Amino acid sequence: MYNVDLKNKFIEQVNNEASKEIYRRLFSRVSQVEFELDQDLCQISDEDKIQEILYLICGVKKNTTNVVLSRCKQYIQWCLREKVPGATDALLNNQYNSDEKFLTGLVGSAKDLTRCLNVVFDKEIKHTYDNVCRCFFWLAFIGVPLKDVFEIKSSDVDLNKKKITHNSAAYEICDEAMPSITNCVKLRAFMYSHPNYSTDISRDRVNSDQLLRGIKNEAKITTLKPTISKRVNQKGIIQLKYDKVLLSGIFCRMYQRELDGYPINFEEVVRHYLKPGQAKNRINASVSNIEYEYKIWKKVFIL
Repeated sequence: MYNVDLKNKFIEQVNNEASKEIYRRLFSRVSQVEFELDQDLCQISDEDKIQEILYLICGVKKNTTNVVLSRCKQYIQWCLREKVPGATDALLNNQYNSDEKFLTGLVGSAKDLTRCLNVVFDKEIKHTYDNVCRCFFWLAFIGVPLKDVFEIKSSDVDLNKKKITHNSAAYEICDEAMPSITNCVKLRAFMYSHPNYSTDISRDRVNSDQLLRGIKNEAKITTLKPTISKRVNQKGIIQLKYDKVLLSGIFCRMYQRELDGYPINFEEVVRHYLKPGQAKNRINASVSNIEYEYKIWKKVFIL
């Protein structure tokens, strides 16, 4: 929880114990944005960050949006009355568009993802480090959870069968993903452009079996994320996030099952991909949420 003393002071004046627990969960959900900005919820005025906060609070379930948002506004109004330094009413005056926010960063097919990657990263044929970035998102699209992505080894990949096997799970590699995944398996070095050299130079990758290994180190989220963010920010028009690409791939496969005449098991999707280990009562809420999100995705990308 960010700004713990202030939050606890607010919670103390809430009468109902159940409501106190709701506020604790609310503050926990938005803390990632607060820590990123080093600002309390009541101090955030940036429009994009406000929408991100609203999405974290409300999700996409319209029937709960007003209730949860009301609690958030009660906190901000309290901060304004208490004259908390930097407190602003910016969030109070914002309207939340759950569908629009949810859709940001999603793609409708593997070809759509290819177009996005082509905007942000070097083509695979250039054999640069950007192959790692592209492969990272393709692993998301084919269904590899983020917690497993840096554990995938080159030896887990069967290029002939177009399949990755890891921790007893098998992931089919779509045709569009093959070039970057193949390069990450086979290339021992990446090409590197430097302003002091007239031609590109070759730099050896670190000696490891990790699929996403780079030039200096094995990949991890703390090193790969800044590289991706830099590329994305340079382009300014494409938003790429692992969880959104993962969800896009899930929805593409769900829709194909529909076309093939098979039923969709939303609970299995939640348990396997999205909320592993979650309690039964929370699984039910997540299933309802994913059903609604899938309808939005189909409405925009398919229908």
